[in-house]
Amino acid sequence: MRVISINEEMKNQTSQYSDQELCILLSDQGSSADAAFAEIYSRYSSRLHAYCVKILNDYDEASDIF
Repeated sequence: MRVISINEEMKNQTSQYSDQELCILLSDQGSSADAAFAEIYSRYSSRLHAYCVKILNDYDEASDIF
């Protein structure tokens, strides 16, 4: 797994983008793609995890696959 290090300025910039704009940035190489991924993860990871828990009906198993 690759560790993503995003500086605060870049994170503040990506938080202003729409989801569609972030998806476009994902196709870029380098730090803009990393920042876009980090922002999308930040926005949706808790929802996705909650959905996994609901589907699997097991918090620990959902956490393992997430």
